[in-house]
Amino acid sequence: MVERTAPLETLYAAEIAGAVVFISGSTVGLYIACAAMTLNACYMITGAWLLVVRLFQDKTDATSG
Repeated sequence: MVERTAPLETLYAAEIAGAVVFISGSTVGLYIACAAMTLNACYMITGAWLLVVRLFQDKTDATSG
C-alpha cells in the first residue's frame, strides 16, 4: 500500500508548494501546481485501471479453475 500512497503524498506536497510559490508572486508556482495536479489525476486513473484489471483476472481465474 505504501507504494501507491507515497507518490500521491509527494504530488500533494508539490501542489501545496506550487500554491505557496504562486501566492508569493511567482507564476512558476502555477506551473508546478498544475503539473502536480495533472500527474496526480493520471496516477489515480492508472490505479483505478489496475484495480479493474486485477478484478477481471481474479474473476476469470475463479471460473476457469
